[in-house]
Amino acid sequence: DYLSLEIEIAGRNELRVLPVDKITLPAGINIGDLLGVKGSEIYRNAREETVNQLRSQPGVTWIAEDRNEENFGLRRKNGHWYLIGRINYQRESFLSQQDFQLNIIPPANLIVYDTLAVNWQQIKDCVPGALDAFTSPNKDLALVKTKNKMYIYFIEGEHLAGRPMAEIELAEGTDIIMAEWATSSYVDNWEKAFLAYGAEAVTKTAGP
Repeated sequence: DYLSLEIEIAGRNELRVLPVDKITLPAGINIGDLLGVKGSEIYRNAREETVNQLRSQPGVTWIAEDRNEENFGLRRKNGHWYLIGRINYQRESFLSQQDFQLNIIPPANLIVYDTLAVNWQQIKDCVPGALDAFTSPNKDLALVKTKNKMYIYFIEGEHLAGRPMAEIELAEGTDIIMAEWATSSYVDNWEKAFLAYGAEAVTKTAGP
């Protein structure tokens, strides 16, 4: 239902969460509207702690206020989505930013599916260069991203099965911004849509 974006305002890079049907709104949604009173309290406490740390550092001359509690978004780490807040500040004559993690699970209307069917450490053991991973809801397929490749694995039990079934070359700096799993007739619909926009079919790698 929402998009998590980074936007530039007066030279500052701030975070915003916007409804997908109202992405032209000038302001993001308030974290309390998304996470309730508890979420708003967690946000304020985490932000205040980070602000106090910044104030103790030499050279910090200005720290932006966030009265609307809207400077927050999502970040990927170890195969999961995490909520983060951001503080924009000035150190001497340079604008900078500090992100802080919010210890609260993203709600279902923001992240529908965020489960890894394979332990992250097991993924790293199998693919040492892994930066991110996604596993299907029916626990039979895993996508593992490295710096310049996306590997596709079958899952056997709770482990990646041997060699990858296929791999996709990625340009350096490529990042994942969304993952959506399709079932039933939606699989064919998505395939046709991707092919219509120039996508290529993934070919299976050689070997067993």
